[in-house]
Amino acid sequence: MIKLLVVTAAVLTLDFTFPASVRHPDYGVVAAIQFLEGPPLQQLQNLGVGSVRIGLNWSLIEPLPDRFDLADPRIQGWLDRAHAAGLHIFATLGDPPSWAAPCPSCMPYNLSDWYGYVFHVLAQFQYLGNDITFGIWNEPNLGKFLFPPDPQLYGDLFDYADMARRDVNPGARLAGPETEPGALAGGFFDAARARMERRMQPQDVFTVHWYPGTRSPDLLTYMQDVVARSGKHEVWLTETGEKNPDDALQASRLLTIIDTFNRRLSGQWSKIFVYRFWGPDRDEDEAFGLLRQDFSVRPAFQAFHDAMYRIFRVSLLAANGRYVTEDNDGRGSLRAIAATAGARETFEIDDLNGGSLQSGDLVRIRAADGRYLQAAGRNRPLLANDDCACTDEGVFIVESTSAAPSMMALKAVAGGWYASLDAGRAADILVNRPSSGPRERFQVDVR
Repeated sequence: MIKLLVVTAAVLTLDFTFPASVRHPDYGVVAAIQFLEGPPLQQLQNLGVGSVRIGLNWSLIEPLPDRFDLADPRIQGWLDRAHAAGLHIFATLGDPPSWAAPCPSCMPYNLSDWYGYVFHVLAQFQYLGNDITFGIWNEPNLGKFLFPPDPQLYGDLFDYADMARRDVNPGARLAGPETEPGALAGGFFDAARARMERRMQPQDVFTVHWYPGTRSPDLLTYMQDVVARSGKHEVWLTETGEKNPDDALQASRLLTIIDTFNRRLSGQWSKIFVYRFWGPDRDEDEAFGLLRQDFSVRPAFQAFHDAMYRIFRVSLLAANGRYVTEDNDGRGSLRAIAATAGARETFEIDDLNGGSLQSGDLVRIRAADGRYLQAAGRNRPLLANDDCACTDEGVFIVESTSAAPSMMALKAVAGGWYASLDAGRAADILVNRPSSGPRERFQVDVR
């Protein structure tokens, strides 16, 4: 659990000239697949989200038995354009055609038909690798989306999806159960989770929905409860938003949701998707939209854009005049030994507070191999060996001083100790100092 420490130093904007921030996959929107082109796709890019949730509906993919339309240039083109734009694709699978089930929300007549649909979708988009995730069904705890709403039936759907995954692409990522908040208190989530866990792979994700309202629990408490039930799996909030025709109210209330995500207590809750990007005229959900009918933006669009935390690529020059680099010792040890800054001396700073990077902001720092820096205890080396930065040990507070605004000190949230250049020949970076001085300050060079 990340504890928000109070920083007594003055809050200063760090005096770095950063380029445009890198698109961040932790933020997404829900959009119809046909919006992945033209003006709406351009607005997706303008928004700056790094993920999009779409439907790859069974009725679209297999309108007739054994007639798979995945090669349809429209479907392929939509996904390829989204991928080329740098978006992670979260594709929801469900919505059976009339030949496969008695209604669009009903369990399939034959689970082998469901297996075939999932198999062909995973096979077709295997080339996207980790850039696509497949969600199993939508809100199965509600009868209007899964009939009957039985967690054991949902478990059957997940079982057969996993069998298809193992047969065609064992590395594919599945996600579920896509439940709305009532599923937690009602027991549906736990029953579905128990069925899913015996089939889940390490890359799989638990997914839930949340909307503001009198029947919804507090968002932060709700997500903490879901995380506590999810073992080591990531948790994604794949639907949330504010349905409000009043522009100002929609923006302010959506900002409260995003701020809760930004200040969450665990990085294990790793994605948020806002419902929704655009709603057609006379659609009952039009008031959720971030865009107007002509694709111009509502204030909530800009509020969301501004609230996203950003990632910055930097190198860190230590007090000995050498750059911090990841050693090749297999442990992820960090040492200030590089004469110049290259790929292994480049780190990504995730500013978890959003806006500009300021003294006192919470950050995660990722090394070139994709693993996050971890402060594993006092007088221990600073290591790049954390896969998700899901605990205090992977989160730091950045600090600067007015005298040297381009210098940065890193204070570990776990324990409150500063990262420091060791005085020994190894030039290790240790987490062991109660305050910051010259050896605890690093010059930040933007990459």
